[in-house]
Amino acid sequence: MYIGTLVEDTLKQNCSFLKNEHGLSLYIKHHDKNILFDSGPSDTLIDNSQKMNLDLSEIDYFIISHGHFDHGGGIIPFLEKNKKAKVYIQKDCYKNYYFEENHTKEYIGLEPEIFKKYPDRLIYTDNSIFSITDDIFLVPNIEIKKEITYNNKAMLINENKQSFKQDTFEHEQALVIKEQDKYYLFSGCSHKGIINIVDSIKEIFYINKIDFLIGGVALS
Repeated sequence: MYIGTLVEDTLKQNCSFLKNEHGLSLYIKHHDKNILFDSGPSDTLIDNSQKMNLDLSEIDYFIISHGHFDHGGGIIPFLEKNKKAKVYIQKDCYKNYYFEENHTKEYIGLEPEIFKKYPDRLIYTDNSIFSITDDIFLVPNIEIKKEITYNNKAMLINENKQSFKQDTFEHEQALVIKEQDKYYLFSGCSHKGIINIVDSIKEIFYINKIDFLIGGVALS
């Protein structure tokens, strides 16, 4: 398996030709399939992929981990470049998500145009495990058994344009890939808690451990 980081917050000195940005986007090669996991907040993934000699037009599956702009802001630039990949996105990702700080609410959801302009490219997942192939799985509906990060309390959902309530992250899903009896877990922000996610994956797949954990962990 090959895993290339297209977008990430930090940047190593020997990668100064690339651009870093708050968010996440990963290019995954698994056997003969190419997977994009999240897109970062903008079109930065386009520029970085070209500099890394990774062809986004060859992506077969595009996974969105949850409905926040820093992981899905590059959806439209990607879809304009790639004409074949379906976008696997949780059915609640279209909703209005906000971050509150000092009594000010900032919209952090996805661009509504995605759902209007590209309905034929979207495959909606629900609260059940979704099998893309025999060894590529999407896992939503993680049970929260242990306390999650503090800054989740600042993340809100607005469903009727008037009242706000705390986001419970039903729009979050993890990616699991099985390769040569090894389990790879990809998580975007792990808003439901990385321990909860790992424990759930182990229980669902009847395994004792996750061999590789790749992605992001939201911290307070």
